[in-house]
Amino acid sequence: MTKEKTIDSGGYTHNPGSRVQCLSCLDIIQSMYRHDFKFCKCNNIAVDGGGEYLKISYTPGYEYEILDPELATDENQLKHWRDTKKKNNEQNSIH
Repeated sequence: MTKEKTIDSGGYTHNPGSRVQCLSCLDIIQSMYRHDFKFCKCNNIAVDGGGEYLKISYTPGYEYEILDPELATDENQLKHWRDTKKKNNEQNSIH
């Protein structure tokens, strides 16, 4: 998949990053360029970095889903997301 890059009037290179869905409010957010910080509707999940890097900030206890993991460039963030998802699946299977 080739990502389209354009430059806006402020000089930012549009380079869309992974879409992230808040599993509380179900909002889907996406950072379109470096330093483009976006919050979901309930303000518990945020993304930053566009396609340059993936930074996800979240309130503890709130979950999110990375919808386009193939676009993410930050392996540590992806590992954290995968580990958390695996842990939650294991806990849900016990109950």
